[in-house]
Amino acid sequence: MKIFTTWFIFIACIFFFTITLYTQGLRFGIEGGLTSITGPTSYTTSVADNGEGFGANYNYGAQLRLDIPLVPLTPIFFVDYHMLKGNGSSGSFTTNTSQNILSIGVEAEYILLPLPIIKPYASIEGAINNIGDLKMDYTGGSTSQGKMTRLGAAIGMGAIVTILPIFDLDVSLKYHDFNLTGSEPSIDAFSLNVALIL
Repeated sequence: MKIFTTWFIFIACIFFFTITLYTQGLRFGIEGGLTSITGPTSYTTSVADNGEGFGANYNYGAQLRLDIPLVPLTPIFFVDYHMLKGNGSSGSFTTNTSQNILSIGVEAEYILLPLPIIKPYASIEGAINNIGDLKMDYTGGSTSQGKMTRLGAAIGMGAIVTILPIFDLDVSLKYHDFNLTGSEPSIDAFSLNVALIL
């Protein structure tokens, strides 16, 4: 039932974007930034202390935005890819850890102050997250834990900065929970991103 609900919401969002594409302005953005893992404890603990050693890592993605005239709410369809990596030594072993998270979802940005050049906003998003294998490569071998798909959400704040009439910058800070569903420990993170919007 959960899978059916997830796909229904996803298809409804795609349908919404397709319909409004013909009546509103569509803009494209590319983005990149930092993803800082805050939980679970096993992810933030150093490799030397038998953790994954994930700290500040990189992410990149793309977005489609619908600018609706005279409406302070901007719906966004996005695809983001978070690359988590860690490394360290434990005894005589050198270990490299990694895990990737692919997020596909929808976001709503609500403009708080419609200023001419800088428009601060608050945002909320929902996503389907494909959380990849958790891998550990160490001297003499490797291990991995299976991938999973989970629903996630994020809240954030940011600002749209108009640089030139042909493009804007979207600067944002968000707090993510990548696995709201499921019985495993919650994977949480802050992300700091900059998107170039054309």
